[in-house]
Amino acid sequence: NMIEKPNDYKGKYVKAKGVHKSYTDNKTNITYHAILIYDSTSCCSQALEFILEDGKNYPSTEKEITIEGTFGTYNEGNNTYCYLNPSKVV
Repeated sequence: NMIEKPNDYKGKYVKAKGVHKSYTDNKTNITYHAILIYDSTSCCSQALEFILEDGKNYPSTEKEITIEGTFGTYNEGNNTYCYLNPSKVV
């Protein structure tokens, strides 16, 4: 629901558990970090980007993590993307 109706969740505090994944866009050289969240049966998943403050280190990729933070969106080009601004990454 968060991805389908992001405006309903802007500014809300979210806690999520999943696997840290990263992707580097070869055109822009920007690396994106996301937590891959599985449903209760582990058959389906959804990725949610998270953005750490400058100077903070991202956890190792492929590692299970729990993040807590504020839900937000940003625009890049003509697209709107959802992300978490984490206050805690474990």
